[in-house]
Amino acid sequence: MTSMCGFEMSHYEQFYVQPQDVTSTGFTIRGQEFQHAVRVCRKRVGEWLVAVDGYGHRYQGPITAIESDRLQVSLKQLDSGFAEPQLSLTLAVALLKGNHFERVVEQGTEVGVSCFHPLITERTQVEPSLHRWQRWQEKARSAMKQCGRSVCPVIHQPMELAAFLQTLSGRLCMIADAAAENPRDLRLDSAPVVVMIGPEGGFTEA
Repeated sequence: MTSMCGFEMSHYEQFYVQPQDVTSTGFTIRGQEFQHAVRVCRKRVGEWLVAVDGYGHRYQGPITAIESDRLQVSLKQLDSGFAEPQLSLTLAVALLKGNHFERVVEQGTEVGVSCFHPLITERTQVEPSLHRWQRWQEKARSAMKQCGRSVCPVIHQPMELAAFLQTLSGRLCMIADAAAENPRDLRLDSAPVVVMIGPEGGFTEA
């Protein structure tokens, strides 16, 4: 089964498991993932469950116990390094108003972005906050599960544009520009690529 973003998916819905909740013989589903499995998906003892840890590992096995706040699953199959694009793509986007950056994270995760850099520019009109950053993390995990990926993208804390530019040494960087001509044909292979998108009105002159 293949997802809309081109990744190979399991026939089972994927859940998120924290790495510290995995052992050599089983894994434990807690928190919101537990609530979703029991109350929404109506999971029962004996049913097969698939989980990913966001670091490239997928765990599968039957549910062995349902407790008041967790699911216990016996580990029967472990897959590593699957359903990820070969190209390392970083998306650096100026902070957006409302929930628009959440949509960037969701859709970027679905198409294979490996890293997000929220940017603070001269025209940025949004104040960065810990709450927003935590929401982006949740959206990335949810999108990872939905589209069948095994790695959750890294979402950095918002950074000033000038500071971010100093980190670009050795990487191909492309800037979205409405006035630009058609991009040249580029042979990307597997080299790291950075795509930068400015705020409303674009980047200011250096």
